[in-house]
Amino acid sequence: MLVFLCLTISACTEHQPAAPRESGSSLYSIALPGNDGTMVDFRSFQGKVVVIDFFASWCEPCREVAPQVERIYRQYGQKGVVVVGVSLDVPGNHEAVRRFVQKHNIPFPVVIDDGRIREITGIFSVPAVMIIDAAGTTRTRIMGARRDLYEQVSRQLDTLR
Repeated sequence: MLVFLCLTISACTEHQPAAPRESGSSLYSIALPGNDGTMVDFRSFQGKVVVIDFFASWCEPCREVAPQVERIYRQYGQKGVVVVGVSLDVPGNHEAVRRFVQKHNIPFPVVIDDGRIREITGIFSVPAVMIIDAAGTTRTRIMGARRDLYEQVSRQLDTLR
């Protein structure tokens, strides 16, 4: 019951405009294996607007958010915005993450965090979306499942491009 209550509370939190913070520069030092077996090197994201989708395979609200994040990728990926998924599943839980990615037709790269991304970003609950501008500054953090996630992210991305 306590776990359910904690998950419910974390899924209902509000949008938090981030105080500009240079987490991108630290993120650019990370490379992790992606869900498809290739390395995802965050250095390749330098100079680009990046949307990070934080999720976990066991997270019900994350399942609700997945179609909106896919829509963000389809709309903005072709315009140079990088979308990457970061699973907060236990490292090594590749099969559960692979099933989640497959079930929700996630077309963008996904990595399982080994703890470094959480430490740099300060994001420890899911779902969450973070937007980093081309200068490496965190512009927005949206915590919890939001019905208007696509609209919120779109408005922010339209001001950054």
